[in-house]
Amino acid sequence: MHASAGKFWGKTALVAAIIALTTACGQGNAPLDGEIERVGSAIARGEAQISIPALSHKVVEDHGDFVLIDLRDAGAFEEFHIPGAVNMSALEIVRPEKVSEVAGGKQIVLYSDSAVDASQASALLQVAGINALAMAGGFQDWFDFTSNPAAEIAIVEETVSDSDRQAFAQFFHGGPVTPAHTPAVTPAVGGAAAALGLAPPPAEPEPEPAAAGASAALGLAPPAKEEEEEPAAPRRLIIGEGC
Repeated sequence: MHASAGKFWGKTALVAAIIALTTACGQGNAPLDGEIERVGSAIARGEAQISIPALSHKVVEDHGDFVLIDLRDAGAFEEFHIPGAVNMSALEIVRPEKVSEVAGGKQIVLYSDSAVDASQASALLQVAGINALAMAGGFQDWFDFTSNPAAEIAIVEETVSDSDRQAFAQFFHGGPVTPAHTPAVTPAVGGAAAALGLAPPPAEPEPEPAAAGASAALGLAPPAKEEEEEPAAPRRLIIGEGC
């Protein structure tokens, strides 16, 4: 579905939800009908919502002029929530007197897993006369926007500077939350020198088979083999020679 079409049907559902919630309590009188129409028109114009960047700025600046309410379940709230938020259940939100007590006369800003849930709660509070806004987008949209300066969030329409995105990541998360970059490691070849990027040492020649004898062990030429002397032939006695 196209983004603008989704927003239109979301706003239409919110107006219907306001009417259903109020008439279910038997409050369908003329003054209340006029208030429902006013709130519904404000929702249709986008006046009942606050953008993710605008809310993030308000939290960072911390002027103390609003109360932030997290409508998610307690487990999700404990795992992570926008700093300064108060966790309230849907049962508490439908009791305007309870919300007024928490607000203490300040503006209420609500967020939940989805923008629709927060907007419905905000509309109900506005019908009851409480100054309430809903964050435009769900909690995951806010988390992605503030934790990763490079992320593009469809619900965020205004232009936000890179420096602001970096500042949000630092303030809310201690820095950008992105997968750690692990450089590729090339296996070392040829010992420590190769591991340091040096040329591998020359390979040592394989030793030649040892020659017999001490001189061969010292690298000398083996001694020449002595030829065996043939036994002298017996001298024959010649008659008349000698005595």
